[in-house]
Amino acid sequence: MDINDSGFYLKKHPILKVKVTKYSGKWYVEYRREPQWFFDRWWWFDDSVHVEYLDAKSRAQKLWSQGYYETVEVRTFDVDISPVTKNDN
Repeated sequence: MDINDSGFYLKKHPILKVKVTKYSGKWYVEYRREPQWFFDRWWWFDDSVHVEYLDAKSRAQKLWSQGYYETVEVRTFDVDISPVTKNDN
């Protein structure tokens, strides 16, 4: 059983930039995505937090080489049913 069998799927979103910053003694990996909303063009989104710089750098390089981040989305199942027409002939 995998994620597709549970009614979900992974959606890939392109990444524009990745950075590693230090805050409060920890290293943060952040990315900038293609804007979905007006303020998204200036916003950095958190990916992960690391204690060691080399771990954060490794994650940032992997994220950048991948080129996208993934989100779990709910799968929809749509079926079009056309009405059956009877010939009166």
